[in-house]
Amino acid sequence: MSLHQDGGYMIATIYFTKDGSFSFAASDGKTLPVAQLDLFDLMSGPVTGQSAKISGTRFHRACSVNYDFTFNSDSSITVSRTAVKNNAAADTSGLTCSTIVASEPATLSVPKIRFN
Repeated sequence: MSLHQDGGYMIATIYFTKDGSFSFAASDGKTLPVAQLDLFDLMSGPVTGQSAKISGTRFHRACSVNYDFTFNSDSSITVSRTAVKNNAAADTSGLTCSTIVASEPATLSVPKIRFN
């Protein structure tokens, strides 16, 4: 996860890759084979004091998610998932977003990261 703050607003991105056999239709009618997808989810929300409320979509916009971020005094961050909801794409595909997202911890502490 990558966090970026601009004053009272924050965006969070989660980057992941997926190996497999994928293909996309090109505008010229040909098919483009892709062996690995590089994907990211984007979320955003307000920062107030030592906390932020971030919301957005995950998994190709199939799921809506909300997270609370707490910025701890030791420079670590506690991330708590507060809501998960199916969007139309998940319903159409027969996916259950709460089951997919449940593979991740509901609350986790991200340690302090230092760049020298």
